[in-house]
Amino acid sequence: MRRKTIKKIIIAAIISAELSSWATRIYMINTAQPDRPCKITWSGETTTYDQNY
Repeated sequence: MRRKTIKKIIIAAIISAELSSWATRIYMINTAQPDRPCKITWSGETTTYDQNY
């Protein structure tokens, strides 16, 4: 019974970390304001910033 509880806690921690990483990536990419044109790649996804906001 104790093993099931530990496995559930580990799975919950992994899911929580994934969701947190996803939310951080979305927030950082959408709010970035680089001072010059550039491309930012995060987790294999590249976003191009062509102008100042």
